[in-house]
Amino acid sequence: DLSSSPRVWSRGAYAPSSLSAGEKAEGADPAEPASCARCRALERQLKAMGQALAGLGARIFNWAAQATIYESEKNTLWELTQQYLQPCAHLDGRIAETSAALSAALREDRRAMSSKLAEQAVWSSSPPQPDGLLREGGAAAVVPGKPPAVDEVLVSFMASSEAKKLNGVYRRRTDLVVNGRPVYANGGRHILFMADGAWVIKDGPGSEVGSFVYAYVEDSTAQEPFGVRKRWQVLDDNDGFMEEVEGLVRRNMR
Repeated sequence: DLSSSPRVWSRGAYAPSSLSAGEKAEGADPAEPASCARCRALERQLKAMGQALAGLGARIFNWAAQATIYESEKNTLWELTQQYLQPCAHLDGRIAETSAALSAALREDRRAMSSKLAEQAVWSSSPPQPDGLLREGGAAAVVPGKPPAVDEVLVSFMASSEAKKLNGVYRRRTDLVVNGRPVYANGGRHILFMADGAWVIKDGPGSEVGSFVYAYVEDSTAQEPFGVRKRWQVLDDNDGFMEEVEGLVRRNMR
């Protein structure tokens, strides 16, 4: 407790002061320079800030771990919290501990995602064929009958700010099949298979040659976007493309 053990600062070093009991109760020495009293006040404020930041970070971490939200949303929340805590880690041990716990959780989550990607690649080699699909080359077709087994895919890209804008849940369009593959949508953005053998993320379900895309991966053997065996190419932050190393597209498992 800083108030019960006052310090007198001198040229960067400190030592316990010889204050009377009455002066310690007041928490200040009337005879000492005003700058020393200001240092003690700043020290108390820094301690309070550290406690508040560490507590807030821990609350966010625990809430996201238990809340019924999508994995991408949880990871984004953890990542943002860790980014704000990490620069302050040297100021307080509690902040450092919370930041380290968030980093460890993110690393573990990414390893789990990589394992799921490997499992999905094995599954895609012999995917089930849903009933009622009408395949008509490159044209969109009406798909009657019951919904397919896979209703949602989750995009979790990490490579750039532009790539992260694509993150979220994409739901299967039960009314569309393009180039013999299913189509998934999140608002106006769609994941679909192009006639040239690439899975892409783009605006709208059209598969015209030369369409602008936000991300792509060339894998003509994959029946689903989560079954690709190559890494996605995503927009970088300078109007080009870069390889997505940590992120992926996978079946959404709540």
